[in-house]
Amino acid sequence: MTRELIDLLERQLRLEKGSIKSLRAEQKEIDHPGIKAFFEICAADSAKHASLITIILQHLKAGDLSRETFVSTWQQRNKGVEAIREHVNREKQMIELIKEQLLSVKDPIVKNLLKHILADEKRHHEILRQEIWKI
Repeated sequence: MTRELIDLLERQLRLEKGSIKSLRAEQKEIDHPGIKAFFEICAADSAKHASLITIILQHLKAGDLSRETFVSTWQQRNKGVEAIREHVNREKQMIELIKEQLLSVKDPIVKNLLKHILADEKRHHEILRQEIWKI
């Protein structure tokens, strides 16, 4: 990988970390629970992105960004593939439950929030079903 990509990722990482800090500071000043929750969600997304970018940077700098290294590292630090399979099964259940909830919800705000959660769960589910996790 090129130095240019590493520089871009490092810039992105600084932006994500700045976003987390700013959102959490603003969150402390807000009393409305909905807005407070939204800021929390945005900060959590930036934290997730920062974690992923950090992993990518570590592997790019070490020159070992490969499927085998990633899976091996995952197995060493966690319970491995079985934990992923269990989570995929839980996410299937979450997806189905949210779909059921959407059928009975009339309130447009609640419906939109549930749709957002469903989209996240589907994205997470798809990520975990991708080739990198298969042994």
